[in-house]
Amino acid sequence: MYNGMGVDNFSETLANLSKSELEALLDDDAQIKKMVNEKNRRKRLLKSNNQKASDNLSLEPELTQMKADLIKAHTEFAEQLDSITNNLDKLNSAYSANAMLELMQAATAEEDEKAEALQSQFLRKEITIDEFLDRMLPMRKLFNTRRVKIDKLTEILLNPGRAAPPRPV
Repeated sequence: MYNGMGVDNFSETLANLSKSELEALLDDDAQIKKMVNEKNRRKRLLKSNNQKASDNLSLEPELTQMKADLIKAHTEFAEQLDSITNNLDKLNSAYSANAMLELMQAATAEEDEKAEALQSQFLRKEITIDEFLDRMLPMRKLFNTRRVKIDKLTEILLNPGRAAPPRPV
């Protein structure tokens, strides 16, 4: 009797059957229909599989282009990320607390030198007392304000774990 093997082995299966099994198969219309249906089903599946493979292959150029576009976009993104990271690092170093402290100290020293030069002019009587006061008071006010900020920033840098006092209301 037919043992249910695949249709690929159909003729081999028939060749291996005995005469009595072949006669039984000849009398069994349902089994013959089943074998024919399996062969037709196999043909349909092969045709469907080939069509799907062909469809997939037709999409290959588009997928290849999309992959190339994705790689290009990823590369551009990585370059932009590096550029932005470098800019951020530069900004962080330029505006770090230590850099701010150094800049404020340099500006304060410069302001102090200007004040000393103004005092020298006054002592040599190159400027009047009114002119001296008009120029010296804002200069000293700026100097003292910067000095307080420098002291506070230095304290913060030296004691980073200490919480800042609450702001006045």
